[in-house]
Amino acid sequence: MAEFLTDEWIEQALVIYESVTEVAEEIKSISTILGLRVHDIPPDGISEDFFIIVDEGIVIDLGRGKPPFDPDAVIEGDYETARGMILGELDSASSLATGKVKVSGDMGKLVKFAAQQQHPTSVEVTARVREMTD
Repeated sequence: MAEFLTDEWIEQALVIYESVTEVAEEIKSISTILGLRVHDIPPDGISEDFFIIVDEGIVIDLGRGKPPFDPDAVIEGDYETARGMILGELDSASSLATGKVKVSGDMGKLVKFAAQQQHPTSVEVTARVREMTD
């Protein structure tokens, strides 16, 4: 078990994401770079940047800091909302509608990414990440 967004969590989540070598045809078309700006990170309430890179429906990188390439979209929100969205406990559309997150950039890519997260393969992987999260 590792606390969400710590270096240990990122390492363990990457191992899980890297274990996925095949995905369904319907999500293979999804490739995107997302930036995450997370506020109120415990214990000190700091803000920090993270990124997720998806290639052909598979998360190939996740890390702290700005992405190595310009992101297609940036999602900004507090720690609890980011945790809930990434761990599949909160719906991203309702988080956006209620103002819990702000989004800038290519909404089309973000919508495709959100749809990919509902696919059974992604749901299974997200469950595995949730199980290892403290």
